Amino acid sequence: MFQEKCHICEKKSENLNIVNNKDESGVQIMKKLQYLTPELIWMDSLSICLQCTDQLNEAYSFKKLCFMSCMKQLNGANSRSSSVAKSTWISRKTSKTISRKKFRCEKCEEQFSLLKEILVHCTNVHSMDRKRIKPYSCDLCDNRFISSASLIQHKKYHQSQRYFICSFCGKSFKTNCDLYAHEKIHFNKRTYSCSKCSKAFNTSQNLKTHIYVVHTDSDTWKYSCSICQKKFAMKGNFTEHMKRHQGTKEFACYLYKKTFVSQHELRKHARAHSNVTVRVACNMCEKVYQTKRSLNIHLSKVHGAGVMKTSHQTKKFKKSKKFTCDTCPSQFCEHLKFQKQCPIGDVNK
Repeated sequence: MFQEKCHICEKKSENLNIVNNKDESGVQIMKKLQYLTPELIWMDSLSICLQCTDQLNEAYSFKKLCFMSCMKQLNGANSRSSSVAKSTWISRKTSKTISRKKFRCEKCEEQFSLLKEILVHCTNVHSMDRKRIKPYSCDLCDNRFISSASLIQHKKYHQSQRYFICSFCGKSFKTNCDLYAHEKIHFNKRTYSCSKCSKAFNTSQNLKTHIYVVHTDSDTWKYSCSICQKKFAMKGNFTEHMKRHQGTKEFACYLYKKTFVSQHELRKHARAHSNVTVRVACNMCEKVYQTKRSLNIHLSKVHGAGVMKTSHQTKKFKKSKKFTCDTCPSQFCEHLKFQKQCPIGDVNK
């Protein structure tokens, strides 16, 4: 006889119950599944075996019994037990309210139980603008937020689940806002134009980042390297720069043991031994290149076109080769290039 598989335990069985059917008490199996696991989506066509059905009925009956017992105690079915239950419930609620001081001042670290208390405190004591007060703090990092909705949205980034998937490329995201912003890249309408140059962007956040990085004085950037005093506009760039000083390389090639500081460098390296070798082609000759940067260098050197400045065009800005290998006579302008070409040698500056 043909046996189908149970969608819960995945065991084959001849007798399966479709979740859309009703049991002996007249309740749909689907309703019980939704009652016990509301975070899951159950389809009408799914079926479960008799053993899983019995376990479902037991769990459903126990949870329903707990709720009914609690309601009876609170409604006064038994005067003695209800008074104890009410006093216990009230004392727990009161102690939770008293002990839970979820608002912490960002200036003096004083804690408050109510939102209006911390707003009054920050306004009167610290003379802060009410609209700029950030009473909601994340318990997993140091970020603070103006509203609870922003805090809830932020906490999704601390989770590992990515439920929002792009229908164009399959890339997953933690929030629906990130997915919406990503899908704008596929449409590539570039509706957000910069008022200070001719560039346009797909999202308002990309436009804000562009203005802050390109059109803002670097003296106002808040991220500064303590080793070389270089300043950065974005925290991600600053973190990557500090990893270079520390020699931290967290991204490894899956074919070789070579490691990289950033994921961008790993992807760039992976293209070197990828089966897909043709990326961009020159419209003036038949040569093809893996990256757009290589094509721009080719256009500038060979055809005299494009905006890429090559080495022979910028001789007056030529850097001195201050990194010399102690095992061979090679010299390099940058330490990164030295590490790539002479991985076994030591540098002599």
